[in-house]
Amino acid sequence: MIGLLITGAYILKGIQKVLQGPPNPEWQHYHETHHSLELNRRELLAIVPLMVLMLITGLYPNWILPIINESVGGMFLALLGGG
Repeated sequence: MIGLLITGAYILKGIQKVLQGPPNPEWQHYHETHHSLELNRRELLAIVPLMVLMLITGLYPNWILPIINESVGGMFLALLGGG
C-alpha cells in the first residue's frame, strides 16, 4: 500500500514538472487577483453529475463491473477468434 502511494506521488510530481513547469510571469497577476470558480450554470450542470458518477464508481465499483466484464469478454472473444 505504501508503495502505491509513493509511486502515485512520484508519477504526479513527474507529470507536474513535464507538463506544467514554472508559472509564466506574464499571467502571475491573474492568479493573484482571481480566486473564484469561473464556471457558469451550464458548465456546472454538465460537470457535477460526472463528478458524482466518478465518486460513486470509485467508492462502489461493483455496480458497473458486470457491464465492463461483459464488454471486455466480448472483445477478447472477438480478438481470439472465438466470436
